[in-house]
Amino acid sequence: MPDTPAPPSADDSATPRLSIIVPVLNEAMQAYAQLRLLAPLRRCGVEVIAVDGGSTDDTLAVARRHAGRAITVPGPPARQFNVAAAFASAEVLLLTGAGIVLPAFADQLIDQAMQDDACEWGRIDLRISGTPWRRLLASLPDAITGRHAEREVAAPLFVSRRAFMAVGGIPADACPPLAALANRLREAGFKATRVRKPARVRRSAQASPPMLQWLGKHIRE
Repeated sequence: MPDTPAPPSADDSATPRLSIIVPVLNEAMQAYAQLRLLAPLRRCGVEVIAVDGGSTDDTLAVARRHAGRAITVPGPPARQFNVAAAFASAEVLLLTGAGIVLPAFADQLIDQAMQDDACEWGRIDLRISGTPWRRLLASLPDAITGRHAEREVAAPLFVSRRAFMAVGGIPADACPPLAALANRLREAGFKATRVRKPARVRRSAQASPPMLQWLGKHIRE
């Protein structure tokens, strides 16, 4: 259910043109860093919704203070995205994972991409620095990385509310959820675009050695 929002900002005074949805869970420091980086977008009229999956640390308190709206939605990321989308005020939604740093002027880049191409949805390119393994992980399709990479590596996806509702949102059991939503949108015939100025993954949020070991094992298989 919705919790107390942060102090009023530009996204509280008028209907925003973009709503950014960020799921968080037991990652207070990372949530703080990510939400602070989104503050300039909030001041420009973008709504920021943090969706807490039931944290037992200070993550929810951080979200209440630094997001435009903080809601608690226990369950997997797919459910978090769907519930938050119902609370979102804007006609365009940007779904992004924890630890993702959006490019500067992301709201304007999305506006331009959707208008120029007459598209209903798309992705922001994602750049991952670090070892060759991490760069390989970023280049692989979601179907390969699957649920193990869901909270660590996922290109931000933006979509019009109309298209999101038309396909019924994200399947409840989808893993990874953004890949499942993209598949639904493609199958429904919605035209896609992309923002080529990349988002990036914060170093602390990049795939851990166990994750990379799992990936290497499954690729060899």
